Amino acid sequence: MQTQTLSHLILQHLLKNPDAGDTLEGITCWWVAHEVIEIRIKEVSEAVDVLVQDGMLVEKTIANSEKLYFVNKTKLDKIREVIERVN
Repeated sequence: MQTQTLSHLILQHLLKNPDAGDTLEGITCWWVAHEVIEIRIKEVSEAVDVLVQDGMLVEKTIANSEKLYFVNKTKLDKIREVIERVN
């Protein structure tokens, strides 16, 4: 990861937590990792939405409005084709 990107992630964390202070290891394990995870959750959410729209994943809402995702078993051949094209 580039220095500028890491600096941005650290500053992003500090904007959300202006009283934060930590060691170099803590900044790495907690601040930067947390910011990266938040970004990845958004990216994964977008990818899952595409897979649901394409019918490769099935979405099921459970009691607390949280969603679970499963493979659409009727699309396994198509999924294999997609994976083989990439590899």
